[in-house]
Amino acid sequence: LDVRRAAARLLAPHARGREEAPAAPVAMPHQKVIALMSWSGGVGKSTLAVALWQVINTMGVPCLLMGFCRQDALRFYLGLGEPADMLQYLRRPNLEGFLSSIQKFGDWPVMLAPRNEIEAMNAMAESKLLLRDLVYQARERFPCIVMDLPHTKEPWSIDPLRRANVVLTVLCPTRIHVDQLVFGTHALLTLNDGGKELVPRESIFT
Repeated sequence: LDVRRAAARLLAPHARGREEAPAAPVAMPHQKVIALMSWSGGVGKSTLAVALWQVINTMGVPCLLMGFCRQDALRFYLGLGEPADMLQYLRRPNLEGFLSSIQKFGDWPVMLAPRNEIEAMNAMAESKLLLRDLVYQARERFPCIVMDLPHTKEPWSIDPLRRANVVLTVLCPTRIHVDQLVFGTHALLTLNDGGKELVPRESIFT
Protein backbone atom coordinates (compact mmCIF):
# COMPACT_ATOMS: atom_id res chain seq x y z
CA LEU A 1 0.00 0.00 0.00
CA ASP A 2 1.33 3.44 -0.98
CA VAL A 3 0.29 5.33 2.15
CA ARG A 4 0.89 8.80 0.72
CA ARG A 5 -1.17 8.03 -2.38
CA ALA A 6 -3.94 6.52 -0.24
CA ALA A 7 -3.97 9.60 1.99
CA ALA A 8 -4.15 11.93 -1.01
CA ARG A 9 -7.10 9.96 -2.35
CA LEU A 10 -8.91 10.14 0.98
CA LEU A 11 -8.26 13.84 1.53
CA ALA A 12 -8.77 15.19 -1.98
CA PRO A 13 -11.50 17.73 -0.95
CA HIS A 14 -9.37 19.30 1.81
CA ALA A 15 -7.59 22.59 1.51
CA ARG A 16 -3.91 22.29 2.36
CA GLY A 17 -1.63 24.33 4.57
CA ARG A 18 -3.48 24.28 7.90
CA GLU A 19 -1.13 23.70 10.79
CA GLU A 20 -3.31 23.53 13.88
CA ALA A 21 -6.63 22.03 14.85
CA PRO A 22 -9.38 24.62 15.28
CA ALA A 23 -9.82 25.93 18.81
CA ALA A 24 -13.61 25.68 18.60
CA PRO A 25 -16.06 23.45 16.72
CA VAL A 26 -16.39 24.32 13.05
CA ALA A 27 -18.34 22.92 10.11
CA MET A 28 -16.24 20.37 8.23
CA PRO A 29 -18.25 19.08 5.26
CA HIS A 30 -15.35 17.01 3.91
CA GLN A 31 -14.25 15.62 7.26
CA LYS A 32 -12.72 12.16 7.24
CA VAL A 33 -13.14 9.76 10.14
CA ILE A 34 -11.03 6.77 9.14
CA ALA A 35 -11.34 3.48 11.03
CA LEU A 36 -8.73 0.75 10.60
CA MET A 37 -10.27 -2.64 11.24
CA SER A 38 -9.04 -6.23 11.31
CA TRP A 39 -10.38 -9.53 12.60
CA SER A 40 -6.95 -10.81 13.68
CA GLY A 41 -3.82 -9.41 15.29
CA GLY A 42 -0.37 -9.06 13.83
CA VAL A 43 -1.41 -7.93 10.34
CA GLY A 44 0.10 -4.43 10.54
CA LYS A 45 -3.07 -2.51 11.35
CA SER A 46 -1.54 -0.29 14.04
CA THR A 47 1.57 0.27 11.93
CA LEU A 48 -0.60 1.40 9.02
CA ALA A 49 -2.67 3.64 11.31
CA VAL A 50 0.47 5.43 12.52
CA ALA A 51 1.84 5.78 8.97
CA LEU A 52 -1.44 7.17 7.64
CA TRP A 53 -1.74 9.63 10.54
CA GLN A 54 1.80 10.87 10.04
CA VAL A 55 1.37 11.31 6.29
CA ILE A 56 -1.92 13.20 6.66
CA ASN A 57 -0.37 15.62 9.15
CA THR A 58 2.62 16.23 6.87
CA MET A 59 0.14 17.04 4.09
CA GLY A 60 -1.07 19.99 6.18
CA VAL A 61 -4.33 18.49 7.42
CA PRO A 62 -4.56 18.38 11.23
CA CYS A 63 -5.23 14.75 12.10
CA LEU A 64 -5.92 13.11 15.46
CA LEU A 65 -4.81 9.52 16.01
CA MET A 66 -7.14 7.63 18.35
CA GLY A 67 -5.97 4.25 19.62
CA PHE A 68 -8.77 2.07 20.96
CA CYS A 69 -6.60 -1.06 21.32
CA ARG A 70 -5.94 -1.52 25.03
CA GLN A 71 -2.79 -3.57 24.35
CA ASP A 72 -1.05 -0.18 24.04
CA ALA A 73 0.59 -0.87 20.68
CA LEU A 74 0.50 2.81 19.75
CA ARG A 75 2.09 3.87 23.03
CA PHE A 76 4.91 1.43 22.26
CA TYR A 77 5.30 2.52 18.62
CA LEU A 78 5.39 6.21 19.46
CA GLY A 79 7.38 5.93 22.69
CA LEU A 80 4.83 7.94 24.66
CA GLY A 81 5.08 7.75 28.43
CA GLU A 82 2.72 10.49 29.59
CA PRO A 83 -0.25 9.39 31.72
CA ALA A 84 -2.81 11.22 29.55
CA ASP A 85 -5.19 8.85 27.78
CA MET A 86 -8.91 8.34 27.13
CA LEU A 87 -9.53 7.76 30.83
CA GLN A 88 -9.31 11.52 31.38
CA TYR A 89 -12.40 11.90 29.19
CA LEU A 90 -14.21 8.91 30.71
CA ARG A 91 -13.76 10.54 34.12
CA ARG A 92 -14.86 13.98 32.87
CA PRO A 93 -16.93 13.63 29.68
CA ASN A 94 -16.67 17.26 28.64
CA LEU A 95 -14.35 19.52 26.65
CA GLU A 96 -11.83 19.80 29.49
CA GLY A 97 -11.67 16.01 29.83
CA PHE A 98 -11.30 15.61 26.07
CA LEU A 99 -8.41 18.06 25.79
CA SER A 100 -6.63 16.52 28.78
CA SER A 101 -6.82 13.10 27.05
CA ILE A 102 -4.62 14.25 24.16
CA GLN A 103 -0.85 13.78 24.04
CA LYS A 104 1.50 15.18 21.43
CA PHE A 105 4.00 13.30 19.29
CA GLY A 106 6.04 16.25 18.18
CA ASP A 107 3.30 18.64 17.08
CA TRP A 108 0.81 15.92 16.19
CA PRO A 109 -2.09 14.95 18.48
CA VAL A 110 -2.72 11.42 19.66
CA MET A 111 -5.20 9.91 22.11
CA LEU A 112 -4.48 6.49 23.58
CA ALA A 113 -6.69 3.81 25.10
CA PRO A 114 -6.90 3.80 28.92
CA ARG A 115 -4.19 2.01 30.85
CA ASN A 116 -6.56 1.49 33.79
CA GLU A 117 -8.97 -0.93 32.14
CA ILE A 118 -11.05 -1.59 35.27
CA GLU A 119 -11.81 2.09 35.86
CA ALA A 120 -12.56 2.58 32.18
CA MET A 121 -15.03 -0.31 32.10
CA ASN A 122 -16.72 0.96 35.27
CA ALA A 123 -17.14 4.40 33.71
CA MET A 124 -18.57 2.88 30.53
CA ALA A 125 -20.97 0.73 32.55
CA GLU A 126 -22.53 3.94 33.88
CA SER A 127 -22.98 5.42 30.42
CA LYS A 128 -22.90 3.32 27.25
CA LEU A 129 -22.64 6.49 25.13
CA LEU A 130 -19.19 7.60 26.32
CA LEU A 131 -17.21 6.19 23.38
CA ARG A 132 -19.72 7.56 20.90
CA ASP A 133 -19.55 11.00 22.51
CA LEU A 134 -15.74 10.85 22.63
CA VAL A 135 -15.61 10.43 18.85
CA TYR A 136 -18.16 13.24 18.44
CA GLN A 137 -15.92 15.53 20.52
CA ALA A 138 -13.01 14.69 18.21
CA ARG A 139 -15.13 15.29 15.10
CA GLU A 140 -15.95 18.80 16.30
CA ARG A 141 -12.27 19.76 16.52
CA PHE A 142 -10.30 17.90 13.87
CA PRO A 143 -10.86 17.74 10.09
CA CYS A 144 -9.38 14.25 10.04
CA ILE A 145 -9.31 11.38 12.55
CA VAL A 146 -7.54 8.03 12.23
CA MET A 147 -8.88 5.36 14.59
CA ASP A 148 -6.93 2.18 15.35
CA LEU A 149 -9.58 -0.33 16.45
CA PRO A 150 -9.11 -3.63 18.28
CA HIS A 151 -9.86 -6.83 16.38
CA THR A 152 -12.39 -8.01 18.98
CA LYS A 153 -16.16 -7.57 18.78
CA GLU A 154 -16.69 -5.25 21.73
CA PRO A 155 -17.71 -1.61 22.34
CA TRP A 156 -14.08 -0.47 21.91
CA SER A 157 -14.29 -1.52 18.27
CA ILE A 158 -17.99 -1.40 17.41
CA ASP A 159 -18.88 2.05 18.80
CA PRO A 160 -16.04 3.95 17.08
CA LEU A 161 -16.50 1.94 13.87
CA ARG A 162 -20.08 3.10 13.59
CA ARG A 163 -18.94 6.75 13.77
CA ALA A 164 -16.51 6.42 10.84
CA ASN A 165 -17.18 7.48 7.27
CA VAL A 166 -14.22 5.56 5.81
CA VAL A 167 -13.20 2.04 6.83
CA LEU A 168 -9.82 0.49 5.98
CA THR A 169 -9.77 -3.26 6.53
CA VAL A 170 -6.32 -4.74 7.07
CA LEU A 171 -5.43 -8.40 6.66
CA CYS A 172 -3.03 -10.95 5.24
CA PRO A 173 -5.66 -12.47 3.03
CA THR A 174 -6.99 -15.50 1.41
CA ARG A 175 -10.12 -14.87 -0.61
CA ILE A 176 -12.20 -16.40 2.18
CA HIS A 177 -10.65 -13.98 4.69
CA VAL A 178 -11.43 -11.02 2.43
CA ASP A 179 -15.08 -12.03 2.12
CA GLN A 180 -15.40 -12.66 5.86
CA LEU A 181 -13.85 -9.31 6.75
CA VAL A 182 -15.81 -7.20 4.27
CA PHE A 183 -19.17 -8.81 4.98
CA GLY A 184 -18.49 -8.97 8.74
CA THR A 185 -17.60 -5.29 8.85
CA HIS A 186 -20.62 -4.39 6.74
CA ALA A 187 -22.85 -6.39 9.08
CA LEU A 188 -21.54 -4.45 12.10
CA LEU A 189 -22.17 -1.15 10.35
CA THR A 190 -25.82 -2.03 9.75
CA LEU A 191 -26.35 -3.72 13.13
CA ASN A 192 -29.48 -2.49 14.93
CA ASP A 193 -29.94 0.33 12.46
CA GLY A 194 -32.78 -0.97 10.37
CA GLY A 195 -30.45 -2.07 7.60
CA LYS A 196 -29.29 1.49 6.91
CA GLU A 197 -25.72 1.73 5.62
CA LEU A 198 -23.78 4.08 7.90
CA VAL A 199 -20.71 3.73 5.66
CA PRO A 200 -21.36 3.06 1.94
CA ARG A 201 -19.90 -0.21 0.70
CA GLU A 202 -17.75 1.71 -1.80
CA SER A 203 -16.08 3.47 1.15
CA ILE A 204 -14.91 0.18 2.72
CA PHE A 205 -11.42 -0.54 1.39
CA THR A 206 -9.13 -3.57 1.72
